[in-house]
Amino acid sequence: MSNHYQQLQFISPTGTLAPHEAIGLDELIAFKAVALTRLKDFVCEVRDPELRQLYFEAIQVMEKHIIETANMLNYRPILP
Repeated sequence: MSNHYQQLQFISPTGTLAPHEAIGLDELIAFKAVALTRLKDFVCEVRDPELRQLYFEAIQVMEKHIIETANMLNYRPILP
């Protein structure tokens, strides 16, 4: 988990996310996944080497953020 998320660790007294928090994280992951797909599709069309490098860096960062956000879902409650 990145240093940024370590600073923001605040888990409820039960040690789990509330259902609406888990749903929000699911929605965030879906949004980021779509954005990541668009970046990956478009990077092939970028001809400028510097801009292309920025795209690759953005792709790496977004992949990392998606993984970190997905790891937060480990705190979602298991509903009966």
